[in-house]
Amino acid sequence: MEEAKPLAVGLADKFKNPQEALQEILQWTGGQPFLTQRICQLIQTDNQRLSVDKLVKSRIIENWEAHIYSPFKRTITFSQSSKDDFRY
Repeated sequence: MEEAKPLAVGLADKFKNPQEALQEILQWTGGQPFLTQRICQLIQTDNQRLSVDKLVKSRIIENWEAHIYSPFKRTITFSQSSKDDFRY
């Protein structure tokens, strides 16, 4: 995807071949922008220098609810408790 090519610049300090890494990311995400950006962000904070495959498996697929949806769960919990306090 042409739109994703600028992301390879940010991968250059983590991979010997950033274009190849970007292709792996795009294979995982199918080009979906949010997921593509999320994986690129995870790569930037990864001190273990995991491969794209290992990073996606360990940080997104395994225990995916805790990794991705924890902020949403807090919001939903708060919304639900506020709703319970509401009287008709």
